[in-house]
Amino acid sequence: MEVAIAHPDQLIHVRTVLGVVMGLSVARLLTGLARLIQHPGRVRLYPTHLIWAAFLFLGVVYFWWFEFGLGSPRFQCNK
Repeated sequence: MEVAIAHPDQLIHVRTVLGVVMGLSVARLLTGLARLIQHPGRVRLYPTHLIWAAFLFLGVVYFWWFEFGLGSPRFQCNK
């Protein structure tokens, strides 16, 4: 059974849309962090919120690295 490997440029539109969505999510997380730094007394900080924001940020960055690696397939078919 042969497995066909997709060409890296075949799904470039999907990678582009995912990149835009991930960029917007990172921008939103960093905007919230900047608001907390600029106005420290306006909002009460909870450890759960900070852990959740850090988890989301690391998740987005990890997924971005995973998606970046999809551009160069490591597995090749043996014929």
